[in-house]
Amino acid sequence: PRGRRCCRPRQVGTMPDDRREQLLPETLAQETETAVQGAPRAQSDELSDSFSDGPVKKSTEHEHEEEPPYSIRNELHFFLARGLPLCVAAFLEWGGPPLVAMFFAGSTPDSEALQSALGYGRVYFNCTVLIALIGMAAYGWAVVPGCIGAGRRERIPHYFRRAVILSTLIMLPLFALQFAAEPLMRSLSVPPSIAYDVGVYCRSMICGAWLLLFECHLEIVLAYDVG
Repeated sequence: PRGRRCCRPRQVGTMPDDRREQLLPETLAQETETAVQGAPRAQSDELSDSFSDGPVKKSTEHEHEEEPPYSIRNELHFFLARGLPLCVAAFLEWGGPPLVAMFFAGSTPDSEALQSALGYGRVYFNCTVLIALIGMAAYGWAVVPGCIGAGRRERIPHYFRRAVILSTLIMLPLFALQFAAEPLMRSLSVPPSIAYDVGVYCRSMICGAWLLLFECHLEIVLAYDVG
């Protein structure tokens, strides 16, 4: 009709097949790159694997390191380089101090009474403090490897502080029990002079016990989190 404009459909040119085949891989590559960049890190690896022919090989810092083959020479080297230093360290920490204390106690004029007091005091201290103190370290042995395995090393200082504070609070009643060592020894028919020495020994070990507690938790962190 007159006055109305007749709109004809615009003819869209058809793209050649060879040109379409060239643009298709480029379009897929751009869409893949956009999806990978916009996705979180955990999903970007999955997207990269799904659009690629195979899983993406992730480079690690230990990629080029080779494990030594099994042989008697390598086993002896590992034992002498690792086992003996750890054995010496354990002896100096747990076996050396009691032996030195017995040596000095045997060199005193009244060595029988002093060695008896050391025997009573060491048994009382080990049963009331040392056993519980070593048990408190089990928390650190459990959570620190979990943090490293999950890749959350930033949580280790938080767990370290929590372990030390909770262990100290739990050990306070046991530390207070060391002030009752002398009357408890007297109630067990221990001679008064020996019971007095036992009380002195147990009270003097309170500070050393807390330092041992701190050292156990610090050793756990250093043993797992080195490097």
